[in-house]
Amino acid sequence: MSTCTPICAELETVAARLSDDETPFVKTLRALAGLATEEASADDALASALTRLRAVDDKSYLAYALNSAANPLPPDGPHQPGAPLRQRSLDGCLGHAEA
Repeated sequence: MSTCTPICAELETVAARLSDDETPFVKTLRALAGLATEEASADDALASALTRLRAVDDKSYLAYALNSAANPLPPDGPHQPGAPLRQRSLDGCLGHAEA
């Protein structure tokens, strides 16, 4: 579990109390944290969150999320362990078909 998870849970609670629809971005933050920790469900979570951001037409958060998903983890050589996961996530987010 990422340290982001409890913070995101708090943000969702506050957003719900305010009747503010910031939850798509909070879900995106959770998914990005999952990418960073290479959680198995991160791809699907990010694709779902980005679909919701597109639905509410939140271009600034969408751009942030896409840039964050494409940004590599600190390099540890030519074969970064997270690179395939990030590429699959980015392809899924952008709607590219898998080969």
